[in-house]
Amino acid sequence: MRRGDAPRAIALAAEAEALAERVVTAWAWEILHLARTAALHALGRTHEARLSMKAAIARLAVSLEGSDDFLLAVVDEGCLPVLELRTLAAELGVAFPSLGDLCGRGAGG
Repeated sequence: MRRGDAPRAIALAAEAEALAERVVTAWAWEILHLARTAALHALGRTHEARLSMKAAIARLAVSLEGSDDFLLAVVDEGCLPVLELRTLAAELGVAFPSLGDLCGRGAGG
C-alpha cells in the first residue's frame, strides 16, 4: 500500500492469506487485514473497507484469546499492527473495542 498501488495490495493480501493458512507468524493475520482494509479505503471502497475492518477486529479477538493483562497492555501500547488498525478503524468510523473486551476479559485491556 505504501507504494500507492491499492489494487495490487488487495491481490497480494489475498495471496498472502492463502500462504498464511500454512505458516503463520505473530500478528500475520492482523497485518494482512490491515493491508487489505487500507487498500480498500485508499480506493474509496468505504463499505468494503468497513467490512474488512470488522473482520480484522474479529480476527484480533482470536489472536488475543487467553491473553493475560500483561500481554494485553504490551499489545495495546506497542503492537504496531494493532495501533494502525485502531487508527484506521477511527478513520472509517468503525468502533474498535478495548482489547480486554475483545478477549473476553472486560474493559481491563
